[in-house]
Amino acid sequence: MPQKIVEAAREHMPELLRGDRPTVLSGKRLTDAADTLQLADRGVKLTPQQVRTQSIIGHLKFVERVQPRLSLILHRLSCVMSAPPPAAYEVARAALYTAYAHKDNGITYGGQFASDELEGCMHGHILGLDAASAPAELAASGDASWCASPTERSADRNIYGILLTYRGGAVYTCTKKIGLIVDSSHESEAIATAKAGEHVAYARQVLCALGAAPARPTTILSDNKANVLVANNTASAARCRHFLRRYLTLQRRMSEGECTVIKVPDAAMPADFLTKWLGAAKLNKSIAYATNSRARQ
Repeated sequence: MPQKIVEAAREHMPELLRGDRPTVLSGKRLTDAADTLQLADRGVKLTPQQVRTQSIIGHLKFVERVQPRLSLILHRLSCVMSAPPPAAYEVARAALYTAYAHKDNGITYGGQFASDELEGCMHGHILGLDAASAPAELAASGDASWCASPTERSADRNIYGILLTYRGGAVYTCTKKIGLIVDSSHESEAIATAKAGEHVAYARQVLCALGAAPARPTTILSDNKANVLVANNTASAARCRHFLRRYLTLQRRMSEGECTVIKVPDAAMPADFLTKWLGAAKLNKSIAYATNSRARQ
């Protein structure tokens, strides 16, 4: 995978290969630029800069699976990929710079998993980022970001992220549009958890086919209390009757012993980095969790 990143740098930012530090957007300037991206007017033919922007995005989408830190910024870029505005080129260059800086940091599987730590993770005592690493068993977390203000870009900001881990490292990550009209953060979190349940079901089938059937329900973490309470039938659902049907399939999975939904504090939510911009401390902690860097030799 480093080779693919080097190839992209050679084509679009050759100064990186010379050891030079290019001038790129960073920090709040970068996140503000990414958040304000809008499709440019679709002309008859794309400009050379728009073509270069698309090329960088294409290169980075290829390596995103082993560079989960790129997921959110690539989602912002993918939303305008068909007709990138000028600012998208600068955002894409910043993303490529980040990928190059971490080109040798992939995902590590395995390592030491303390039995008491694993037991805690499965029973809700040690959760998410509060644990030293992701557990050995299959585990999932789902998070969502909801835009309350009805702007023309609100649909692009209503997104969910899913992190699926096994043997300590991420086996699946995604940042996607919710694609529906939602009127509360609770509803958006319900969609994220339900989608996580779908991926858990698929992953469990894969493990069964590989002769490693899960011994117990797969944990799905959520940082939305209302979502967890309704999913577990431990709270009144009066305020969410209009979208209560979303829970039915998830609750069926839970009743069949396929998964269990557990509340995790926002500070310990592993999938936060897939849906919102984080400070360096939590971002680095989240990436370490997703990539199992603790076990890297």
